[in-house]
Amino acid sequence: MAKPRRIVWDACVWIATILQEQAPLKGGGFEDRARLCNHVINQARRKQLEVLTSGLSLAEVCKDDGVKAEDGDMLADFFRNDYILIVPVDGYVGTKARELMQLLFSEHPGLKPPDAIHLATAFVADVPELHTFDRKLLQIDQIRKSFFQAAGCCRYGSRRSRRRAYSTACRLRTAVSASSR
Repeated sequence: MAKPRRIVWDACVWIATILQEQAPLKGGGFEDRARLCNHVINQARRKQLEVLTSGLSLAEVCKDDGVKAEDGDMLADFFRNDYILIVPVDGYVGTKARELMQLLFSEHPGLKPPDAIHLATAFVADVPELHTFDRKLLQIDQIRKSFFQAAGCCRYGSRRSRRRAYSTACRLRTAVSASSR
């Protein structure tokens, strides 16, 4: 049996999932983020993919007041699903996050440490796809190839999969649209 495809989720995607979020669009109407996220969760339940997330997400989801109000046991159980893999924030992830922040500072001075940790999590886990609704992260649609070359080999994965890791930020709606065809 083939290994399921892996993706990394930023904390804002978990928040959208937990709160079944509907986000207002500039031109009017709403983006049904809950539907987008649930589509991915359903694929994961069917073992078509695995969702990785930084250990930071376990705490970062509580930056939203709606999530803070949720039952703590329900929240903990949510992350205990077998299709969710937690990537620890260790020294290696922290170092890669710092390197990303230094490298991207001139182009993206608003890159915050939690966002850099999510990007570094994708890099360290050798996962080429990070799902996010964060506009600042979406602006870094193509992480510069030089970071991945300068960083040397990934901790996990083959040379072929390291070449795929150049693009780590993508729009969740694009991924969902492509998989629904």
